[in-house]
Amino acid sequence: MNKNLLIGALALVALVGAGLMLWGAKPAETPGTATTPIERVGQRITVSYENNSFNPEEVRVKVGDTVIFDNKGTGNIRVSSDPHPTHTSFPALESEALEPGNTYQLTLTEPGTVNYHDHLNAKAKGKIIVEQ
Repeated sequence: MNKNLLIGALALVALVGAGLMLWGAKPAETPGTATTPIERVGQRITVSYENNSFNPEEVRVKVGDTVIFDNKGTGNIRVSSDPHPTHTSFPALESEALEPGNTYQLTLTEPGTVNYHDHLNAKAKGKIIVEQ
């Protein structure tokens, strides 16, 4: 009986070892087969407003990214495109008054540069550079 028990234990160890080897094996690649690149999905970039300024003052994003303006200050802000007070350079960037703790977001769909400011404190400025 001890002989059968020993043979059974050895067979079990061999099966477990073979299973572990197969589990860790990588599939063979076929020569000439290209892998599909992972596409970049729209990112979310946060710009904070605190102490009367935007941080960071300049961000670089890709087309399809979303910029989130987060009011971490103690008073209201209103994010608007330049120039002050007409806001005509990028009319899509025009938030309502944002109370402290509130956010405003904008998804950029075209390459270019967007200059902006806080309409309630026009000295506070920033820039978004949108790349392809």
